[in-house]
Amino acid sequence: MKRPVLSASSANASLAGEAYGHVRRRILRGEISLGQSVSRRKVAAELGMSFLPVSEALLRLEFEGLLESRPRAGTRVRIPSPEDVRGHYLVREILEAEAARQFAQVATRRERAQLLKMAARVDELSPRKNRAPYLTLHHRLHSRIAECARCEPLSAAIEQTCALSSTWFCLLPRPQGVRTSRRHRDLAAALTTGTPAQAAAAMRPLPRDDQGPLANNSNPNNLILWLACKEAKAMIGFAVPPAAPAPPEHQESAAEDEKVADYYLDQKNWKAALSRFESAVVLDPENPEVYWGMGEAQRHLGKLAEAKAAYEKLVEYDPDSRHGKEARKILKSAEMANAPSASAKQP
Repeated sequence: MKRPVLSASSANASLAGEAYGHVRRRILRGEISLGQSVSRRKVAAELGMSFLPVSEALLRLEFEGLLESRPRAGTRVRIPSPEDVRGHYLVREILEAEAARQFAQVATRRERAQLLKMAARVDELSPRKNRAPYLTLHHRLHSRIAECARCEPLSAAIEQTCALSSTWFCLLPRPQGVRTSRRHRDLAAALTTGTPAQAAAAMRPLPRDDQGPLANNSNPNNLILWLACKEAKAMIGFAVPPAAPAPPEHQESAAEDEKVADYYLDQKNWKAALSRFESAVVLDPENPEVYWGMGEAQRHLGKLAEAKAAYEKLVEYDPDSRHGKEARKILKSAEMANAPSASAKQP
């Protein structure tokens, strides 16, 4: 019997999953810090694979909020804005309070005993300088509460929110003289012996406390201020003078962005394609094929003025190419003829 041959698409998906797990683990362990760049070329070299699966993995991490792409800067570990911080912890507080309520109702005796042991170990690890063990078990504790609530959508949502907030927490500087606390043991006691309402009330302050060692229990402003300083430092490091020629790594990044954008264009994922074409055009503004992709994505998203400007740019650079001729036909269509110019939309 012949062994099934893995298709090209399945093989690529498998490689993308491997790259995703590799980069995600490094971020969650604090090996890549907030604002630090993530090079597709380096990740591909580390894992021995092509750029495409790595690019797909980084796009997935962007979607999850762990990474962000910036013009002329490539991809980096995302630095949250103050609004991100406030909104994220509000959502996490609501989700985890509900998980605690459900845990108190349906968890078995064995699950409750396991939670008590895990919580004691988390508190024991909390003051240690090396945060990796604490972070791993802390994440597992909250995930376990959600799992024992026996609601898969709730568990999946908490898994995602905990991963993101744990990254911020792990990478913040830790103040000196921190002593072991009992907060996770107290939480576990409430969840294992209290009523559902008492369990939810005990859980509710913890996401606020986890906003970071620089934030006190009721005010996230210290954390937000620290993140703002981190963002300012990162922007200084990422700044590229507009008049300077793009370095080789930026040219490579533009080609990678275009390749991934073309893939999403073929999949009719217009938003993802447009995001990548917009990054590529900043780094390679004279590439006519980028304007074709931008025009197609914008047209299908209903952004007719922007699409019209992209097609016109393509015709300006390469009017006699296959896409140039198609762009000229589209510009003559009634849809484009009635579209306002991009400049006319400006206030």
